[in-house]
Amino acid sequence: MEVFKILEENHLGIILLVNQPIEEAIEYHKKLGEQKCKLFCANDFSIELARNVIDESYIASNSKVILIAALSFNIAAQNALLKILEEPPSGVKFVLIARLKSSLLPTIKSRLILLNHTKKQPLPSFPIEINNLNLSSIYEFLKEVSKNPNDYNLKELIQSLYMDSLSLGLSKEELEYFDRAINWSVQYERPHYVLSTLLLMVLRVKNAKR
Repeated sequence: MEVFKILEENHLGIILLVNQPIEEAIEYHKKLGEQKCKLFCANDFSIELARNVIDESYIASNSKVILIAALSFNIAAQNALLKILEEPPSGVKFVLIARLKSSLLPTIKSRLILLNHTKKQPLPSFPIEINNLNLSSIYEFLKEVSKNPNDYNLKELIQSLYMDSLSLGLSKEELEYFDRAINWSVQYERPHYVLSTLLLMVLRVKNAKR
């Protein structure tokens, strides 16, 4: 298997991009076994979990792989891992499993080998149909996103809203909002903040064309 081969041949750890990080990590853990592999996974990888990873890495062992999988990675947690990723204890290899490269800090990405095993999937429609877009539907949707942000792929939502909004004949300035939103998503802005800006802009355009 490519991941295991690279771990054997390199002193660096790996970032593995996949569609389902937690499920993938569980499968790798089963293949390697508890004696050779330790698993840390969560919807949102927190500073507390990062400390647990650091503690585990210093527990004596001939060799082991530490799997870290999450749907999103807290910035403070990533910063806490920087030193251990750069100078891992002897015999310890790290594998970070994520959905998006943009969910990881540049300083993390520069320290590890990147493997992209994501599979392209058709872009789904935005959860709210443009014809049904109004203040009430926007409010209810943003409330759900705010409550469960890890259930949503922000970049995918921005792209699907962009595709669904093209029929409105957006101006160049309005289209630039979507470019900015992609940048905001990379800068770890909260999903409901980014989406509220876009949705209110699209609603304004929709209402103006009635």
